[in-house]
Amino acid sequence: MKLLCTECNKKKDINEFNNLKLKYAKYDVVFETTNEDLRSYKKYAPATKHEYSKHYLVTADDDIIYPINWFQTLVNAAGNSDRQDTIFGLRGVVISGGKGSFEKYSNWPKAEASDYRSPRLVLTTGGGCIFPPETLADIYEHKNTFMEEAPTSDDLFIKYFLNSKKCNEELVPHFPEIVTWPRSQNNSLWKQNLMLGGNDRAVNNLLSFCNLGLEE
Repeated sequence: MKLLCTECNKKKDINEFNNLKLKYAKYDVVFETTNEDLRSYKKYAPATKHEYSKHYLVTADDDIIYPINWFQTLVNAAGNSDRQDTIFGLRGVVISGGKGSFEKYSNWPKAEASDYRSPRLVLTTGGGCIFPPETLADIYEHKNTFMEEAPTSDDLFIKYFLNSKKCNEELVPHFPEIVTWPRSQNNSLWKQNLMLGGNDRAVNNLLSFCNLGLEE
């Protein structure tokens, strides 16, 4: 297992990034940089590289406090499944409404155990998700689409992307509440997406050429 930390290769971040590389050099941690700011899509960068694409990819955010068993829970979910087309996650929301009449994203309810295989399930990748090998290998071929239509809403684009590949999302039921680090989201994508309507714009943009996997 390798822990990969991704960051945009910006001058203002490079010194801190190099310090982290030195600090964790004795551990099996690999630091990857991207040459452009792909926002929340940076975390998928390892899956596009040949040396990692044939391995499972687990996503996590740096502003979330995870229960001690979160990683093993995801590994067990994937390991106990015979479905190589399924992405498992610990947290999600449920699409509310229908095409032409979707509720605002802020009104979409939190996914519960009964929603674990719902076609309306949207996993939130920052809450912890595990992707089977090669699921995301070609995601950057769609860079223009996700940067134009859903630049801050990778969870929604991933929903569309997986549907286009006939893959499924599944919630790991009965997992404890995941806690966000206090005050960490004051200037985060969460604020852009929920408070400033970023997710609602992404939904409308994506619906212009797909139905997010839902029936008409």
